Amino acid sequence: MLENKTEICDTIWVEERSLVINHFPGKDFTYTITVDIPGKNPLFAQTTIPEKISAELSVELEPGPYLNLNHILDFTDATTNKFPVWIVVLAYDTNNAVVQSQSIYSDILFADDINKFADPDNPFMIKYSYEFEGFIRFTKGILSKDNQIFYIPIINLNKEAVDHVSTCLISASPEYDFFCRSAYKQASFDVEVKTPLLYQPIQIFSNIENGQGVFAGYNNNELVGYRESNSK
Repeated sequence: MLENKTEICDTIWVEERSLVINHFPGKDFTYTITVDIPGKNPLFAQTTIPEKISAELSVELEPGPYLNLNHILDFTDATTNKFPVWIVVLAYDTNNAVVQSQSIYSDILFADDINKFADPDNPFMIKYSYEFEGFIRFTKGILSKDNQIFYIPIINLNKEAVDHVSTCLISASPEYDFFCRSAYKQASFDVEVKTPLLYQPIQIFSNIENGQGVFAGYNNNELVGYRESNSK
């Protein structure tokens, strides 16, 4: 494996299908991996570690029977995002088990609409009209210091079971972004909606030369926005 053009290891420890090396990746570095397989062409892939996205997060507890947390996200970087950004909300229960928010409600207009749906029924009595399934994604170059994002995640836990809720700002390399977006498209494809004449095969992105899979980098800034002990 190379970091830019410097070799950082020539032996990789394999345990339970995981590749482990004693090296911490650096932002804006390019990583190259080559895997030799006897009798076959070597596997090859490259990726980059993006810089972390800086932001400030505040949360307001909305009235009502549900844990409606109105999140206000202010981006503090003066420059636009060089890489795509994914927003994912995680809830931790009192046993520190994690549950990902299955939906995020927001009226944001400049996010990717791949997973955006209008929800006129609004069963959770949320003041925002659009539901984003699982995440909110922004293409590169669209976020700046002037942007402020409001959103309410749906937490599939009782109020009493929640210890804290955090927002993950994932700065995604192109490889990570292409893989996750194509995987979502395939997973969310509804064969009952698409007729045979409109069907198009959805191929999950791969950047492994002479093979299939993904070798991808990302940077995650996890911000805790709500803690049960601070709300009492």
